[in-house]
Amino acid sequence: MSTNLLFVTAKLSVKRVNDFLTKAPEVERAILPDSIFFLVEDSHVPYEKIFNETSTEPPVSDFQSGFIGASDDDLWKQLESYSDAERKQDHAGTLHEEIIVVLDKESEKDDTVSMLYRKQDGEKTKWRAPFRFAVPIIMQMPFDDEEPWLNGVDDDGAIRMTEVYKALDVDWTHGDS
Repeated sequence: MSTNLLFVTAKLSVKRVNDFLTKAPEVERAILPDSIFFLVEDSHVPYEKIFNETSTEPPVSDFQSGFIGASDDDLWKQLESYSDAERKQDHAGTLHEEIIVVLDKESEKDDTVSMLYRKQDGEKTKWRAPFRFAVPIIMQMPFDDEEPWLNGVDDDGAIRMTEVYKALDVDWTHGDS
């Protein structure tokens, strides 16, 4: 599976980052033994580090994110720079070029993560989901271009997956959280 870039755009504790890296793959641990996320601490992280390490495993050490306050467009530009480097070095497939994972100020409050998704037609959407469902949603995203996910949209345009699953009458909790 390709690596998904993880950015931190708010002042969060390292505990919160580690909570995400621990809870996100919990449901899929049997089929995905390694993390699918690479924590990009700042814009100076070279592409080679992403290619050589491919994932970030918890626990991570305390760090100061270089993306505090970054906009979605800023993050897309950062992904594009890594994608360009990937193509130049003939490493196609290392990075997931359609998805960006973001721990933001809301992540601190409610254990949710924002996922930016670029559809095949170029349209960009934003999804928000509990930490533990990030991996299954990421795995599902490329197949959902045809789905009407609009019944769970927040004021900021993010698709709130808990509302979608409630509307579909699907058990969202999966386990003890």
